[in-house]
Amino acid sequence: MAVVPGLNIGVGLLVLVVVWVATALACIAMAAIPKARYGVPVVLLVSLVITLVLLLYPREAPGQTTVPPQEEVDGTYFGRLVLLIILGVCLVGGAIAMAAFYLLEPIHAGHKRTLYITS
Repeated sequence: MAVVPGLNIGVGLLVLVVVWVATALACIAMAAIPKARYGVPVVLLVSLVITLVLLLYPREAPGQTTVPPQEEVDGTYFGRLVLLIILGVCLVGGAIAMAAFYLLEPIHAGHKRTLYITS
């Protein structure tokens, strides 16, 4: 498997990231142009086809022998777990804060109209 130096990801994943980033940029650019808005589904469909071809295309010959996999140890498991916990807490806290500000919005009473009767 070919690995991109410095990123520690495979070439296929890098190609998929580039395809979808280009798709997002194209959709944003087309959304700003009124006549080009109908091209957004086409761009998304082309990106989806490219993704499916890259995912379903065989990477090795059918009769090729494979090397038994080595045991991999993830040295960043604890850091990823802490980051996931922090993100989850921020998500819940933000949802609660947003709901609190939405539900607890003050309702101001209107001015009372008085009728002065002079006799």
